[in-house]
Amino acid sequence: MVKETLIDDRIISKLWDVLVDAGKKFKPSELNRLEEAFYMVSGQKEKKYSSNPWQRPTFYFPGLTARPWHDPSSFKAVCTLETYSGVIKAELLELLNKNEGFQPYMESFLLRSGAWNASYIKLGQLKFEKNWSLCPETTKIVHSLPNLGEMALFSALDPGTHIKPHHGQWNFRLTIHLGLIVPENCEFRVASEIRFWEEGKCLVFDDSFEHEVWNKGGHTRFCLLIDVWHPDLTSVEIEVLNKVSHLLSEATYKDAFIKIREDELSGKKWWV
Repeated sequence: MVKETLIDDRIISKLWDVLVDAGKKFKPSELNRLEEAFYMVSGQKEKKYSSNPWQRPTFYFPGLTARPWHDPSSFKAVCTLETYSGVIKAELLELLNKNEGFQPYMESFLLRSGAWNASYIKLGQLKFEKNWSLCPETTKIVHSLPNLGEMALFSALDPGTHIKPHHGQWNFRLTIHLGLIVPENCEFRVASEIRFWEEGKCLVFDDSFEHEVWNKGGHTRFCLLIDVWHPDLTSVEIEVLNKVSHLLSEATYKDAFIKIREDELSGKKWWV
């Protein structure tokens, strides 16, 4: 089990500042769930997770539908991604032909074996102008998606890769995977259920539930990974949580990109 990420006192203080500012703009009734979440993450109230023991995020937002897997047909973003999956895959192949755009995934500590590489389109407030120029249609499609969160990237898992069991940091966003190049024997477990990618199709899951991934096949698996806001959130909650997630992730993302050379894989045929 990967150890839960801790939120330090400095970040906690900034989170309360966000809530105080929100209180000047919105009605108290619109902030009730946010306030409850802040009390839990700051340790002033005991965390009351959903009844599902597989779900244990660092920042728990109460009152949201809690299930490991979600129905892809319920999400407008899925319809768009599947409709344009051919365009997205073509740009991925062009990216690979140019040997550009990919680098080691920032959370390499999650690997038990193998290699996990990524080509970032969106990550917090960081800009990836070079990658945007390499895959302009995919970039346009991603930024047009309704309820887009903070992350969008091409995710590549080499044969023999095993991503350890772990939980996402929060439960207020869901993750979508669009299968693009999927060899046989690639498995994806969320909670107690294992599912499989299909090329041109999406999986939607809540990464605050324990999950792990294997590529037991003979070729690199590629998907487009994005996150979207949980559909049970109000527009007010999304506005405030957008500021919250910037605070929670900004230092992590910046540190990750200081440590990782973006050109480490440039010019190399690293995939199989």
